[in-house]
Amino acid sequence: MSSHDFFDFVIVGGGIAGVVCAETLCELIRPSRFGGGQSKGYDARVALVSATPTVKTTVNLRRITNMIESFDVSEASAN
Repeated sequence: MSSHDFFDFVIVGGGIAGVVCAETLCELIRPSRFGGGQSKGYDARVALVSATPTVKTTVNLRRITNMIESFDVSEASAN
């Protein structure tokens, strides 16, 4: 069995929570979006499993206060 025959993490659910979980996990594994360095020596594979052909995520995220954020929900085809 090769290392490409499995995933290190599997997230079930293509809704907002599942997509944000997958995005956050990928960012923790490889911090590069916000200027952080890449993790060395660790190349994890993340799978997002959804029962529908669409995934939902948040867009236009705005922090209003320390505890309140405003956002829109976007739905995209997983194809």
